[in-house]
Amino acid sequence: LADSYTVALWSYCADKNGISSSNTSCSTPTRDFWFDPVQAWHLKNTVFADGLPKALDDVLKTYHSVSRVMVRLYLIAISITAASTILGFCAVFSLVGSILPLIMTSISTVGLLTASIMATVVYSSVVGTFDTVLRSYGVDATLGLNMFALTWSAFLSAKISSFLWFFRGLCCCCGKRK
Repeated sequence: LADSYTVALWSYCADKNGISSSNTSCSTPTRDFWFDPVQAWHLKNTVFADGLPKALDDVLKTYHSVSRVMVRLYLIAISITAASTILGFCAVFSLVGSILPLIMTSISTVGLLTASIMATVVYSSVVGTFDTVLRSYGVDATLGLNMFALTWSAFLSAKISSFLWFFRGLCCCCGKRK
């Protein structure tokens, strides 16, 4: 077992000599990643794996299914944001052209909001359950706030972008009346 594990959206890293040492090994990033402690801690076919506490088993099943949806929402939001940025340059001179980036940024905003809520709820549940169920085994789980700052900042940026496209459409639509 490693001394510490850092779990991210796409992979995890195991550090054998304390946090951020030079003896760190990371899993291969994958789109369908979820942190399975039984696999990562090599507990398969052990007494512990066969008798996982129900609370831990339930939260891991939820985390496994939600993580797939969450990653896809992030990928969709990033793709739509990139496409709306490109379309935005073309839409600067046209009211009709500004409707498509508005729709796209709105979809991206909803996707980021959903993914951010899912990440906050699921990761908080996993950490809380790890702390409750595994503390007697010496496991201490904490949330890395950098990821939450990033995901909620991305949502706020997308929301601002949607509002700006909306108001641009209003100004161009209503400002040209005579």
